[in-house]
Amino acid sequence: DCLLSRGLGDVYKRQCQLVDMEGYALAAVCSTFGVPLTLLKQVSDSADESASAVWEAALERARVELEQALREHLR
Repeated sequence: DCLLSRGLGDVYKRQCQLVDMEGYALAAVCSTFGVPLTLLKQVSDSADESASAVWEAALERARVELEQALREHLR
């Protein structure tokens, strides 16, 4: 939200297909303290006006795909 309010939203729309805001904070803290980190994330919406309508419909698909990825990662 802060980036968007500073006018960087248009830059991201032109240059990025995906922005992960929460993962960066986790990675920064883990890096600072030397803690290994693996993030498994799922795109759940398009971060636009349709996000609230699309998000709930994507939850079950996200759950299934993340479960499969976690099982593969833990092998």
